[in-house]
Amino acid sequence: YAQLRETGAGIPERKLPNLMTIKNGFWLGCIFVIFLMLAGGILGIGGLRLSNDALTSLYQQQLIPIGKVSEIDRLMLENRAVLLEFQRDADQQRQGDEQAMTPASRLADIQARRTEMERLWQEVQAVEMDVAAKSARLAFEHRYQRYLEHGLKPIEAALAAGQFERAAQLVSLHLSPLYHEAAQTNQKLQQTMRANAQIAYQETRERNRSIWEAAMAGIAFGIFAVLIVGAIFLRDIVQPLNKAITRFDRIAQGDLTDPVDLSGHGETGQLNRAIATMQLHLKVMIDEISLVSNRIYGSCHHLNTALFEVAEHSEEQHDRVYQATAAMRDTVAESGRLGE
Repeated sequence: YAQLRETGAGIPERKLPNLMTIKNGFWLGCIFVIFLMLAGGILGIGGLRLSNDALTSLYQQQLIPIGKVSEIDRLMLENRAVLLEFQRDADQQRQGDEQAMTPASRLADIQARRTEMERLWQEVQAVEMDVAAKSARLAFEHRYQRYLEHGLKPIEAALAAGQFERAAQLVSLHLSPLYHEAAQTNQKLQQTMRANAQIAYQETRERNRSIWEAAMAGIAFGIFAVLIVGAIFLRDIVQPLNKAITRFDRIAQGDLTDPVDLSGHGETGQLNRAIATMQLHLKVMIDEISLVSNRIYGSCHHLNTALFEVAEHSEEQHDRVYQATAAMRDTVAESGRLGE
């Protein structure tokens, strides 16, 4: 304080951390909010995209092929039912029933179904599958090809050639056993594909749950970070500013004895140091004014004493002059009397 009074210097500036300022805090807050928005957007949009891709893959790679395999099973069953009806009609024709359905119409329906089955099977073969599904598909393909080559196609050839008795015999001897083998492997293939679809569905659910948990964790982290930053803002900015306002009010009322905390950072720390500097300079100025006023008071006192002394000397001189005048008057009067 004595040094400040003599030199008039301010409080030395402290080297503050560059990040502990309102300006840098504002930009860091903006960057943090932008980061949270980008992270949330990427997580949300990415999660939706992953879920959409997983559901699309589940639908195209699992559900549609299952439907096609099931449709092949249905077409095989319908062909078997038609051929069993043909076998029954053949027996009725042998017994003289003229109202039985003609073999030509049955042949067209059988060939249309076989063509549709071959188209569906080609589409199923183009689907990517895992090892278990591929094994089940190969087993069904083996039974299915036997069903076509040794069961259905010979019957079609016999019907086309008009060998109806031969066709009816092939239905009992070859088609029915081959159909049962193909139907069994078809059911196993469907079960395997359904199991894979269930696994893919569970994986999609787990992935969605992980995305949801990550989103909730991000939201919780964002809320926690905002609360922490808000608490720091209140502690390092709002509270020091309120204290600075209180100090300004006390200084305005003439109280220069309030201690100032110089441990702040950033703009608030600079404000506190400026208040302390101003308070010290005001104290110095008041002390200097007090010293000058004391000196003026002393000088006035000396001047007043000198004036009193001069006045006393003047009164003494006045008395002496008065006495001299009276003596001169007496002398003049005495000289007049002597002259008479």
